[in-house]
Amino acid sequence: MLQFDSVIHLGILKTILDGVPEPVLVVDRRMHIVLVNNAATDLCGANLVGQLVVAAFRHPNAIDCLSEAAQERQPRETRVTLSESGNDTQFRFLVSPVQVDDVEDFRLVITLRDVSQTDDAEQMRRSFIANVSHELRSPLSALMTCAETLRNVRPDDRDTQHTFLDILSQETQRMNRLVSDLLSLSKVEANERIRPTTPVRIDELLASVIRTMQKLAEAQQSDLQLIIDDSNDFQVNGDADQLRQVFVNLIENSLKYGRVGGRVELSCQHVTDPEEENHAYVVVNVSDEGTGIDSIHLPRLTERFYRVDDHRSRAVGGTGLGLAIVKHVVQRHRGHLSIQSQLGQGSVFQVKLPMLRN
Repeated sequence: MLQFDSVIHLGILKTILDGVPEPVLVVDRRMHIVLVNNAATDLCGANLVGQLVVAAFRHPNAIDCLSEAAQERQPRETRVTLSESGNDTQFRFLVSPVQVDDVEDFRLVITLRDVSQTDDAEQMRRSFIANVSHELRSPLSALMTCAETLRNVRPDDRDTQHTFLDILSQETQRMNRLVSDLLSLSKVEANERIRPTTPVRIDELLASVIRTMQKLAEAQQSDLQLIIDDSNDFQVNGDADQLRQVFVNLIENSLKYGRVGGRVELSCQHVTDPEEENHAYVVVNVSDEGTGIDSIHLPRLTERFYRVDDHRSRAVGGTGLGLAIVKHVVQRHRGHLSIQSQLGQGSVFQVKLPMLRN
């Protein structure tokens, strides 16, 4: 057990503890609070010194942890949930007994460590693994079924062979798209804090993307158009490959989920911030004439694997990662993605990128 030098003046000790960013409280053997640092005051309130520790912590886990540490004279820890600024926050609650001069006397040093972000990250990891497993299970099951069927089919039954070979090809492509999107998302997230520095002409990039997507538009019997305003200044600092992926993903979504035979329009504009004239942006809108999206789904559209219509998304080959990739690429470019949609009135996906300053 740690030694506690009683010669140290409490005022000096408090000054030292005030420099600790985590909440720290010192409790005597009778469970009265004898010292708190500023972080603990901010979290638990003022005028705690002299009060029983239950005045600061009414959480059963905290009281049990303190009792065990006092009885066994051994460090103990638990998790507690405290309300901080109106929000519930998860804390790692650590109690360390500290010996003072009197052999029978001791203090309990309580330290609280905010683990909310760690818990959130762990939950995201578990959810991600569960989602990937779920997405892979369906095509893998189809592949296994096809393989087993083909194993037993008659050599002269060409129709059955072709049917199941087509399914094998479709499910393999689906898995390949999923793996490709996962790798793209991982790469984007890994570099998200590194801002691109290569000049890219957005108007030229969009013209190239339009040419690439024309075949898909023709297959959907849709009219794909690019409209660029009169400005010649569409240059941004960017990663051309990632920006291309952004607009390919958005156009694919508009074509696949839009109205067959409808119109998908890309418009590119040069916009100046009305409040700050030296802040200019390239704004690209991808508009479609589809069925639209219910407003309740809009806040979650860029979440990984989130789908408005799960069955339809899989039917058209969606992985549920396209808009997540778009969001992270736009964030890496210090831009902004916004989505406007109403049921029956189509959707508009807007990408706003800061222009390269001359």
